[in-house]
Amino acid sequence: MQMQGTSSLHESYPYPDSDSDSEEGISKLFPISDSPPEHARYLISDRANFENRYEFSPVVQIMQIFIGFTNIKGQVPSCSKQEYLIKNVCEYENFDLRSFSDCRVLILIHGFTVDYQGALEMLWKVSAKAKKCYDVIIGYLYPACAKVYEYTQAEKNGLRAAEQRLPPILSSIRSVAKQVDIAAHSLGTVVAMHALNQSDSPRIDNLFLLGGAIEETSIFECDDRGCTTLKQALFKAKKIYVFYSCKDKVLPWRRLVDPSQPLGILDKAVQQYPIAKNVCLIDATPVVKGHRAYFDCLAVYKFFKLIVKKGVRLQHTSFSLTKTELISSEEPTVCVKGGSKNVTTGMFKKIVSFKFKRDKRADDKALKDA
Repeated sequence: MQMQGTSSLHESYPYPDSDSDSEEGISKLFPISDSPPEHARYLISDRANFENRYEFSPVVQIMQIFIGFTNIKGQVPSCSKQEYLIKNVCEYENFDLRSFSDCRVLILIHGFTVDYQGALEMLWKVSAKAKKCYDVIIGYLYPACAKVYEYTQAEKNGLRAAEQRLPPILSSIRSVAKQVDIAAHSLGTVVAMHALNQSDSPRIDNLFLLGGAIEETSIFECDDRGCTTLKQALFKAKKIYVFYSCKDKVLPWRRLVDPSQPLGILDKAVQQYPIAKNVCLIDATPVVKGHRAYFDCLAVYKFFKLIVKKGVRLQHTSFSLTKTELISSEEPTVCVKGGSKNVTTGMFKKIVSFKFKRDKRADDKALKDA
């Protein structure tokens, strides 16, 4: 359920037209033999051996990703297998940053339990639809654990990445790039905001927070009441776009380990406290059907084009994201907040594991039915 703030005056922003805007386009593949894409894809990893979801690597590594498909042996020509081609693996300190010179760069920060293959798939999915907005798209890997009951450890790893690893990476890219944007999902929003909150982090252009696990108070601007928790992060991004969906069934269970309200399912506090002036709240409930559905939603990429490619400056704070346009509202939509339940430590693993798996199946079904 959701509760809509009333509005007497709305402003709409139609999405820019594009002949490639179709749901099928999200999964379109480029053959390996094709000419290079319009932009470059990279993966920067702080994971041991790229695939270890628990351990940090001794040094930061970077590699370039090429994506295509090959025919499956013995199958008809229309049957193909997607492949990720890894090239130019090196330590980040030895990487030639001139590859990013005068480029529009998007950095992706994944969420909880995402494995190496999942990070590659996210990189491909976003790059396939956001390629006209950016010259370079980079996925950032950190140890996000593998089990649903390991959230606390995953968050600790994310904070370590944010405080020690990510700031110098951001600074180096910012030193040569024309534009630096970050798109973070779920636990990745914690990593992004805490990284920007460090004194040695640079100022970036756009910060897109999707289904945020970061606490809701992180976007409040009310020092006198002590509710702003990440003041530097609010300053370090020129504009912050908070995407949330009241159909998110995963984030409410985060409160089993953290009682604060997550940013991805806003409550009434956003109507009671002042929001930072550079923050826009984007209610994606009409188009995003679950916690993992943001990067599968065509309207999200149309929003990227509206902001990044067309350079539209939004004049309001609250908006509703639909399939055809972005509509402003006088007050932000808030998701009805259910009562928190007390769960014993002994039951925690079983309940969280069951709930996350059940909601993952619900997300998969919603994506299939969409």
